[in-house]
Amino acid sequence: MVDVNELNNLALLSPASQSWRTFAARHATSPMQHPMWLDALIGAYGLEARIMALSDPHGGMLAALPMIRSKVPWRRRWTALPFTDTLQPVAVDARHRDELLIAAAKDGDKQPILIRTHAPLAGWFTRQVGTMQVLDVSNGVEGVLRSAHAHHRRNVRRAQRPGEGLTAKPINSRSEFLGAGLTLMARTRRRLGAPTQPRRYWSQVWKLHEQDDALTIGVYLGDKLVASGVFIIGGSHAVYKYGASDATQWRLRTTYLMFATAFDHIAARGVRSMDLGISDLSNTSLRRYKARWGGEEQPAHFSATDAQLLPDTLEPGRLLTHAIQNTPVFVGRTIGSLAYPFVA
Repeated sequence: MVDVNELNNLALLSPASQSWRTFAARHATSPMQHPMWLDALIGAYGLEARIMALSDPHGGMLAALPMIRSKVPWRRRWTALPFTDTLQPVAVDARHRDELLIAAAKDGDKQPILIRTHAPLAGWFTRQVGTMQVLDVSNGVEGVLRSAHAHHRRNVRRAQRPGEGLTAKPINSRSEFLGAGLTLMARTRRRLGAPTQPRRYWSQVWKLHEQDDALTIGVYLGDKLVASGVFIIGGSHAVYKYGASDATQWRLRTTYLMFATAFDHIAARGVRSMDLGISDLSNTSLRRYKARWGGEEQPAHFSATDAQLLPDTLEPGRLLTHAIQNTPVFVGRTIGSLAYPFVA
């Protein structure tokens, strides 16, 4: 238990602060904690950001939490971080992580804070909203398949057969990523009933590739891109962020080849673990699919200083989903371009 009477110095820093960036690079355990991810969100949407940092009496940083402020005038709040499945504060240890969160809840400006992590602490309300499947990828695809369900092993082997006509490799061209790759992503999101993020967002994601902080694997039938997966990478951990696929080619198990290829490329970078992104508690089919890759299913919580900020579900609203699914692709792209900056 943290003694709130012995809290250290709390400060608000700019995202450009070199002390924050150095601290995060040293202590981040997920790529979503790295300054490069915050930079991408700011660059894509022009959002206001700050770093709440806890320091010892000598000025040494002990913990830090990047936050972004909502643009909606009647919903002023800070989120750590929007467009991010889970995010722990960056900290030297668990004690100082908790100390920072307790201090954040007591902070003087009183604008509510929503964080995508578990905070069973004074001043916070918390709720499990989903699960995360975490895999050991240190030995590449063969290591993953040793603990995977037989169903997934069969599908990977089928997709890898030369007779299927599939190939998979990293997408190394900006023009392909923002061309055929974004087109496939927009069609996939239409099928799912979700808005497509604006092109400027995907341009920021491509910059992560140029910095070796991201990897996209493309799957091809001949010369045609039929599936892809975007992974954000930092240190020893990777995050599966986005997937896209051509539904007419599902019989070829294209996404299985994408994941199998990604496991090998990610392991070659020295990454030891990867999570498959958050799944809503009620989405049993998605959770089952992810669980069949093996690894460990872990609870995913959101916490907030105002209980009203905690969502009941991560699934999009039915009316929006239905509207996007039943209109041309450009409608979902237009909605995304207009709305995403205000979703934070």
